[in-house]
Amino acid sequence: MQRIGWFDAFRENGDPTWFGDNRTPVIFDLQIVILTSIFITPLLAFLIILPGVRHYRIASTIAFILSITVGAIVLISIHHPSWHEGSIRICSSYRAFTTDKLDAILGVRMGLKHLNVTLTSVPISEKKHNSLDGLKYNERFEFLNVFSMEMELAKSLRKGLPYPILKIIEYLSVDRAGFVWGRQYRLTGHYTIYLLW
Repeated sequence: MQRIGWFDAFRENGDPTWFGDNRTPVIFDLQIVILTSIFITPLLAFLIILPGVRHYRIASTIAFILSITVGAIVLISIHHPSWHEGSIRICSSYRAFTTDKLDAILGVRMGLKHLNVTLTSVPISEKKHNSLDGLKYNERFEFLNVFSMEMELAKSLRKGLPYPILKIIEYLSVDRAGFVWGRQYRLTGHYTIYLLW
């Protein structure tokens, strides 16, 4: 007879606690969709009332569409996550205390206000299945202030993110001894946002 102890909740046969998968793929960026809809709604309203405009129809249309387009381009460019991006196929350790190697594609997308890191495992072969097959991570880290990357690194360590993602965050959070890439990206983002506003 098996007894249920204080720390045995959600465990099966004495294994560590497992709460199930909570992976949702990113299909679109919600901020960009909201910003686009904010600018498309007045544009559609203007096009609906356009037949009622009697004088200066062409000038009004050009002025309105130009101003709406400039506003949309500026705001979407501030919030878009792809000012600088890259991806590479890696073979790396996945976690501590294991010899398992992860064959994956690591993608990094730098925006003005945030960083998006994607890690997707690549199946080795059809016949041979690995426990890491089907692995998909998509993490977003904010550039809120000077110490935001250090806070994001601590939060990522508590979450238990894979080593490749932790390495990217660690690399961008270091701000000494010539490793100032993270600070330069944050400063560039802040200055560009100020100039665009």
